[in-house]
Amino acid sequence: MESVKGKVYRPALGLMFDDKVITAFSNLWRCLGNADFSTAVMDVLEAVCPTDSCGVLVFYRQRKPLSLLHRLPCGS
Repeated sequence: MESVKGKVYRPALGLMFDDKVITAFSNLWRCLGNADFSTAVMDVLEAVCPTDSCGVLVFYRQRKPLSLLHRLPCGS
């Protein structure tokens, strides 16, 4: 396992359902249909695989992408 900027990136052949992942998925289901859904999706991704940043974009065929939400590292 390699540490990058204080985070541990662990290779896995399957998804480990530890307490952090279970809590994130539970919150995701609670947020279905709410404004907090996008943030809950990013929480699940962070619980499964630590990220440096995360974002939600809409891609169009004839226009540039639309950025809906970004989460940057603390202190940025």
